[in-house]
Amino acid sequence: MKRMGRYLLSLTLIAMALLTVRCSGGSDADDAYVGKWYVMKYGTAGLVDRMEEEKFHTSYIEIKDGKKGLILLENEEIGLTYKVEDTAITFTIEGNDYEGTIDGDKMIIDDMEGVHFEFGKEGTDAANLSAWLTDMEKSLVGTWKPVSALNALNEELEDIDGMALEESLKLEFKDDFTVAMTFLGTEYSDVTWSGGFDILTTDIASEEFTLLPELDGDTLTFSITNMDLYYEFIMEKE
Repeated sequence: MKRMGRYLLSLTLIAMALLTVRCSGGSDADDAYVGKWYVMKYGTAGLVDRMEEEKFHTSYIEIKDGKKGLILLENEEIGLTYKVEDTAITFTIEGNDYEGTIDGDKMIIDDMEGVHFEFGKEGTDAANLSAWLTDMEKSLVGTWKPVSALNALNEELEDIDGMALEESLKLEFKDDFTVAMTFLGTEYSDVTWSGGFDILTTDIASEEFTLLPELDGDTLTFSITNMDLYYEFIMEKE
């Protein structure tokens, strides 16, 4: 009986130690929430857009243990405190409270001084550009090949400078906003694209050509021009 009593006492002490560790860890913050949460989308009056590509990962809220953290916006760093209840989180910044909700690796603060913010957690897919594409942008991602083409005189072409039409141009729009473009056998690595809202307003930059895309449903009209040439391609996704 004495041996059994010592055994039960040992189990009780171990259980109490584990409980103490769990409680002490949970009293500061849920580990799943601790870390940097990058601003991925923001806007006002119902117009919410992605953070500009060149500014990605430059503005964030950092949640730390001890119910403290900081917010970095426009290169200005401000301390904060917070409290968590399930998936609801309240930030107190300079005496003002801001309510947020956390859904997995994404966090939304609907109203921070009139601005709507959406965040993605560092080290997760939610901190990548591809997680924030609109439906229109998603429809552009993929590989496109021409099915017809016109020149500057509006004449339909069967080939481009002797190269078969279907081989003359290949566009691979990627979800990181780069484009792998091959035109007349030459690969171009300087091509990028950007979109916004739910309407595609794509700008494509290339050092040698002016590139003008227009997406209409499943059809992409893609014009390539410079001082010496003009081609308008009608393209479909592979």
